[in-house]
Amino acid sequence: MDEITIRGTRKQANLQVWSQRVPECREGGMPVTQWCESNGISRKTYYRWQKKVFDATVGERREEPKFTVRIGSVAGNVHGSRRGAVAAVVRALTVC
Repeated sequence: MDEITIRGTRKQANLQVWSQRVPECREGGMPVTQWCESNGISRKTYYRWQKKVFDATVGERREEPKFTVRIGSVAGNVHGSRRGAVAAVVRALTVC
């Protein structure tokens, strides 16, 4: 394998790991700072990977959202019908 392929594979593996960590943090009920401290991860690293996970997820979602949740001037789209999806969007928006 050449270096570019190895680097791409490593990034994909990291994205897979963080695709599990981000929801774990967001749905765990503790503040991001506390979750990061208890997992030995810097906040900067967490937020960088959260953005990468969100960007990857948004890239997969080309369909129209089921509905939009608005809190003040911030809005978030709910695409799936998965249980807890609305609660996750509301939690995300309250952090913004």
